[in-house]
Amino acid sequence: MINLHFIDDVYPIISNEPYKERQIARGFLLDENNKLSILKISRDDMFGKLTYIESSGGGIDDGENMNDAIKREIREETGYESEIISYIGIVTDHYNLLKRKNIQHYFLLKKGKYVGKHLVSLGDNFINEVSFMSLDDLYKEYSSFLNKKDISYLVARKEIPVLNEIKKILY
Repeated sequence: MINLHFIDDVYPIISNEPYKERQIARGFLLDENNKLSILKISRDDMFGKLTYIESSGGGIDDGENMNDAIKREIREETGYESEIISYIGIVTDHYNLLKRKNIQHYFLLKKGKYVGKHLVSLGDNFINEVSFMSLDDLYKEYSSFLNKKDISYLVARKEIPVLNEIKKILY
């Protein structure tokens, strides 16, 4: 199980305000061909105008446990019901522009039946596409972001270790 901590070394610190803490459930959905779900994100905001990939996930609601939260997030963003295969661990990271410390609980889940997407949060508007990719293709895609100095780099460096854990589970 992983327990990693990353500091934002890309964007400037904008104030001395304390970072707000947010508990997040995040995960990859495994399909019948051993491919993993991935979201293609396009944005034009304070982080810049760019396109990158990221796993499904979002905030854990008050009174909700992280297992229920990840199943809800997967259903909302991919449209699929899911079953938890494994808890991967925690990745904590900071985002200077948001003044936020994210404590992200990662999961590997098995794809169930399609029930339709239900995008509800502001961040869901950035989702362009949901697709399924092999582990090798995900490594290649994430690796292409490691030389950039934007949010795609911050996402890639936290999700590559998660893929390493998934590889141990699957193989």
